[in-house]
Amino acid sequence: NAKDFQSMNFVAIERMISNSSVLNNGKEFVSFTKLDSEKVFSKFKQNLNARNIHKKFINKYGLMEILYPVPTPETRNEDIYNSFTEIVKVEKVDETLNKVSIEFYDAKLAAKWVNDLIEFVDKETIATQVKNAQNSIANQIREIEYKIASKRQMAKQRREDQVIRYYEAAKIAEHLGIKRRVEATNIIQNTQMSVDIASASTPLYYLGFEALMTEINILKSR
Repeated sequence: NAKDFQSMNFVAIERMISNSSVLNNGKEFVSFTKLDSEKVFSKFKQNLNARNIHKKFINKYGLMEILYPVPTPETRNEDIYNSFTEIVKVEKVDETLNKVSIEFYDAKLAAKWVNDLIEFVDKETIATQVKNAQNSIANQIREIEYKIASKRQMAKQRREDQVIRYYEAAKIAEHLGIKRRVEATNIIQNTQMSVDIASASTPLYYLGFEALMTEINILKSR
């Protein structure tokens, strides 16, 4: 039912919804897809027949000794897992009904295993969906952290470049004796190039030595 997994369909995860793989720093990961009853139940039915799930079920409930009470030296654990998978039957009755059965010499034990297996697979299916959601969130976090670090590095580089430009302009301003912006204004007004300077981008050193050093100190302490 939807109520069994609706907590995983919150807004933060919905923003990650995609049916394709997403490239994350050169590595692919499958992003999380919004859950619905049909998808989860389909996965549940797959897990009922999944050998790795059967293996976990056997080990959790200690069925090895029951399935093979007197194993021979030739008996392998893998053979026992395979034999259990063979006695589990999942059949589709119609579009809405599926039947799960286990054939075993002890009917009561077989019935118990059916109920235990369904409960176990139920929990495993939801646990898998939770893990997928957690992995997707972790991937999104890494992607965002990478973008933040990249932007910070770019901002740092731009800031350092700007400091260098201001230092160069400050040296020019100091050499020309331009301490303040008002002194630069007087120079522009008293030169024949005032029209050209006004129509072009004003050189940084016209800000004046004091203003440039103030800008530098602010940039360095940011």
